[in-house]
Amino acid sequence: MYGGLNSHASFENRSYFWGVEYFQGLGPHAAFSLAWQNEGHLTHHHRDGHAAQIWLRTARLGGKLALAAGIGPYMYFDTMPASGDRSQDDHGIAAMLSVSATWYTDSRFLVQLRSNWIEAPSGIDTYSFVLGLGYQLDAPPSPGPRPYAPRQGFRSSKNEITAYYGRTVVNDYGTGSDRAIGIEYRRALGTYVDWTVGWLKEGEDSRIFRDGPLTQLWLVRSFFDERLTLGAGAGLHADFGNNEPYPDQEKKSAFSRIVSVTASYRIAPNWAIRAVWHRMITNYDRDTDIIMGGVSRLF
Repeated sequence: MYGGLNSHASFENRSYFWGVEYFQGLGPHAAFSLAWQNEGHLTHHHRDGHAAQIWLRTARLGGKLALAAGIGPYMYFDTMPASGDRSQDDHGIAAMLSVSATWYTDSRFLVQLRSNWIEAPSGIDTYSFVLGLGYQLDAPPSPGPRPYAPRQGFRSSKNEITAYYGRTVVNDYGTGSDRAIGIEYRRALGTYVDWTVGWLKEGEDSRIFRDGPLTQLWLVRSFFDERLTLGAGAGLHADFGNNEPYPDQEKKSAFSRIVSVTASYRIAPNWAIRAVWHRMITNYDRDTDIIMGGVSRLF
């Protein structure tokens, strides 16, 4: 989805808005969604984050048109200027209210028009209007939105080892970036839950010389006879690097929180390709985005 964004404080403070969302029905008139969204570059604010919403919806015109309203928390990460050439990473939870109108085509594709209102107690308030293109991963039994997701059996592969290579980008007003490498072991704990443990090296840039172990729990779901798997995870990363905070910042924590999204595609019975997007959340203004791809062995 892509569109325009305004700050409540100033109608002249405008930027773009874009995001990616997973939407699943909980019944004929209810659904939930998980999303990552980027609120563009408002003056002194580069904010993005993850949103979870519960929706009420109703179908019209034989299921072709769905009207919905959703509400939920928005965990945001806002990069703002600080003294000198430094940047400050502000973290917080905002309330997000959305209304949407979705048109379902005769195929699995859909088009959605949406408006979002974000109210942040300690940050900026925004509203946006966006247009999105979507695809129903599970074929609906009749035209329109699918009321429930089909039940899944336990996955055929319980274990997975992945070697990663990618890029780390520092969330500041500069252009700090470096290569990232990692290795991960993934274990299916249930039909919809995975656990991972691994090692991540973010790079050797002076601002992001961090490497160490990480562990996460994931919510996952498979599609297309287990060929495609999507997931969202959260956990901790331990830093064994020598990166130090600025002198006037609080003491650097040895642990950073990490939230992630991932997608894998099985290319052979025991092999897959996987992409992952990590957001590293620090207490000393060195948040990073780590985007990596890798090859996985399933067993």
